[in-house]
Amino acid sequence: MATTVNINREETDSFYRYKMPLMTAKVEGRGNGIKTVIPNMVEVSRALNRPPAYVTKYLGMELGAQVQMYPADERYIVNGQHEAERFQSLLDGFIKKFVLCPSCKNPETKIKVKKKAIEMRCGACGFQYSPPPHKLGTYIMNNPPDGGGEKSKSSKADRRAAKATKASSGTAGDHDARDAEVDAMAGGGDDPEGAEEEEDDWAVDTSEAAVRARTAELGGGVTHLTYTDDLEKSMSERLEIFNAFVVEGLKKPKLPQREVIKEAERLDCKEKGGMVLAHNLLLEGDVIAQLAKYQGLFQRFTIESDKAQKYLLGAMEKLIEQRPEVLPKTAHLFKQLYDLDIIDEEAFVKWAKKPSKKNVGSELAMQIHANAKPFIEWLTTAEEESSEDDGGAEFVEETTTEPADEDTAGAAGEDDDAESDVDIDDM
Repeated sequence: MATTVNINREETDSFYRYKMPLMTAKVEGRGNGIKTVIPNMVEVSRALNRPPAYVTKYLGMELGAQVQMYPADERYIVNGQHEAERFQSLLDGFIKKFVLCPSCKNPETKIKVKKKAIEMRCGACGFQYSPPPHKLGTYIMNNPPDGGGEKSKSSKADRRAAKATKASSGTAGDHDARDAEVDAMAGGGDDPEGAEEEEDDWAVDTSEAAVRARTAELGGGVTHLTYTDDLEKSMSERLEIFNAFVVEGLKKPKLPQREVIKEAERLDCKEKGGMVLAHNLLLEGDVIAQLAKYQGLFQRFTIESDKAQKYLLGAMEKLIEQRPEVLPKTAHLFKQLYDLDIIDEEAFVKWAKKPSKKNVGSELAMQIHANAKPFIEWLTTAEEESSEDDGGAEFVEETTTEPADEDTAGAAGEDDDAESDVDIDDM
């Protein structure tokens, strides 16, 4: 029988009736791909009456590590090597903030998302309160327990309402319906409980037989390479392997999106994997239509990852360089990325601060920023009006080709972070 402890570990009474199992940890992989699986996350979360995704996200936020969640398989992972004792210590903080009633100290609380706030009510004493501020609060509001709450993703919907005209036909219902379509397109959404999700195996089978079977089917640059061998390669080499995988997948009647996501996770290259997708999926045809077609796939690479969104914006600059006819439609392209929830407004605002010559030449970078200016102004103006409840703002696309001041672009390149990037053209 698993060892249990008091949920409130400050309570020393041996007859304390609120118990939970001690967290366990299992380290898998090595090198850049090392990760820690929490085998009994479901049991721990059930004892706390909280979704496993909340606990996993909290641990990842406190450790500054990315997390992977596969609800259908009851598999919850925190990247990096961590001890069970460390998890248990951090869990005490989660319990204090999001489980224990501050009045009676009992863990009989329930969470409810209402409008733009999280409300908690204690079933033992009836005390109602809001949890202390924490980054997890945003995740809870976007992912209410059991899909509850008065409006799912209300903050995003409110911002959209401020940016739309009064004649806009978009509704909260349409938004929710589109979210369901996103889940279907990418084979399941980011629902913490995995409700309505297909019972597919999302875990990567790392046995030699499984790797041989997968590489024999898709071929390309991954032939004869094992799971651990690939993780020991450089990021550039792993992206080349991933690129070959996507190219082979596109030869099939339908791109196997689930397998693409699995392969990016296996190679630990999701942050930059969006660049590979942009290069292969958007280089031909209608860019706007292609983004809509692969919306769910792109979302799986950029959701809750500032770096992934930054890299994808860089890939959009490279795409414009390769397809000059897209330059006049830069504002429309960026709005599509925003409307499809692929890139957040914060990423656009940060990108717009100064042109960078990291991805394209300084002259083209300035032209791209100039053409994107109408969208950026619409985005920031509507955001201000939304916060002041002054009504909506209408986006009117303009075509601008005049470059900004050359000195501005020159200074921008000097301030870019020193992290090495990968040239997609070399793949």
